[in-house]
Amino acid sequence: MDAQDIYEAQLYWAHQYRGYDRFATVDAYSPLITPAELEYERTGRIPAWCGVDYLRAWAFMLARRERHSGTWAFALSLGFLAKWNALMQAIYDHPAASPDDRPPLTAQEVAEFDARCEADELRLAPAA
Repeated sequence: MDAQDIYEAQLYWAHQYRGYDRFATVDAYSPLITPAELEYERTGRIPAWCGVDYLRAWAFMLARRERHSGTWAFALSLGFLAKWNALMQAIYDHPAASPDDRPPLTAQEVAEFDARCEADELRLAPAA
């Protein structure tokens, strides 16, 4: 498993957050996330004032942007991957993060996450 595999699992994880239900409507999303993005651009650090849901919402928004660009090359460009990795680590390390809030950061965590997703899909599948 390589960095791209971990990144793709993290994108899938980020898309599982129901950001439009839990954080803001589509139109309000970007203006609410902008202050954290500006601080990150200025300091190179994820702001300490961000709570877990704010961080998860930010990850959701970045994952949606990446989905619409659709390429691994996009992730490698313009410092996106550095911001993404910093955001994943900030969520993982946040003292209020539950195990379900934490993104997969290692190959083992990706395997565990994949197994949970597969189990969830089996539970949600209609009976034959």
